[in-house]
Amino acid sequence: MKRLVLALTIILIACGMTKSPKSFDPVPSASHFVLEADVMMANKVSSGLAKGSYQAVFQSKDHIYYLGEPGALLMPNGTRVNGGIALPKHALAPPCHLFIQIGDDSERARDMRLGALVVALARLEKGRIREFKEDPACIGFMTRIAVVND
Repeated sequence: MKRLVLALTIILIACGMTKSPKSFDPVPSASHFVLEADVMMANKVSSGLAKGSYQAVFQSKDHIYYLGEPGALLMPNGTRVNGGIALPKHALAPPCHLFIQIGDDSERARDMRLGALVVALARLEKGRIREFKEDPACIGFMTRIAVVND
């Protein structure tokens, strides 16, 4: 019984750190930007953003969220994860921040024999995002981003 309570607590805490894209508003018009090369910028979350196209996928009151191609966030250990950058909608909005989109890692977790809890958590979190706000280094990406309205 103690293990079940602990497992449920871990799942609830993890879910509290992520948000469903359904909790955001749709973008009013399509827009995107393209990075011609990897942009390396050491910050609290990643080592940079990978080259490729970033599409506006949803918005909040202050930001438009641009999701990159699979593996768009370059992590310090060399791995790549799905994610993108939230760009401010206006000058008074909080600055940009990066976000990670949780993938369905349950098959990989099963292969690594990490247990049923990890598999369940991966499935539960699929498609959700984890935001990394208050990272001053994110500003360094702004000079490389030119948003194009579609």
